[in-house]
Amino acid sequence: MHIGVFETNLSNKFSIFHALEHLGFNTSMVEDFKDIEKTDILIIPGVGNFKHLMENLRQKDLVNPIKERASKDQKILGICLGMQILFSESEEGNSKGLSILDGKVINLEKKFSNYKIITPNIGWRKTNFINDKFKKYEDNYFYFVHEYEVIPTNKNDIMSHSKVGNTSVVSSVNGSGSLKNIYGLQFHPEKSGLDGINFLKDLIKFISKN
Repeated sequence: MHIGVFETNLSNKFSIFHALEHLGFNTSMVEDFKDIEKTDILIIPGVGNFKHLMENLRQKDLVNPIKERASKDQKILGICLGMQILFSESEEGNSKGLSILDGKVINLEKKFSNYKIITPNIGWRKTNFINDKFKKYEDNYFYFVHEYEVIPTNKNDIMSHSKVGNTSVVSSVNGSGSLKNIYGLQFHPEKSGLDGINFLKDLIKFISKN
């Protein structure tokens, strides 16, 4: 199994790359379509700006190729911003996303203000999984740093929520129907201690078999 970590020209790419290497997975950085075609799992990481990442993809002429690969069962895992761009549009820069999954990305500020929570959402949050395959990580804490939340149109795409004060945010997704090959994490497993590393290992093995 070959895992490709996409070169987003943004931060955080090497932390997930080194975590995967530590776990013993065959991993490389990829940045063009020929590299993507050779991967069994494509990971899109990212900490940064939604609009800037989409502009990077357009400059490399990779928007349509990635969407095409997704429609042909390419296994894709987006992490943080990498998950957000899988959706249709974002309030960050009023930018269009890849539209692989249907939904929008909204600013947490309005939602959190109702509960007097300060944005961005930074810190360790308890996570509750809907998918039974990951119930052993139920109530575990994972590390978050984000200002926007994905709101999937299809609620069946939601894989977990995480508690923030008196409310919760969507913290992971898995496409339904013909898009079961698409996954996303809002939290950073590679920055979430031993539980995060173990979860990442189990998730990669799960993705490879499904």
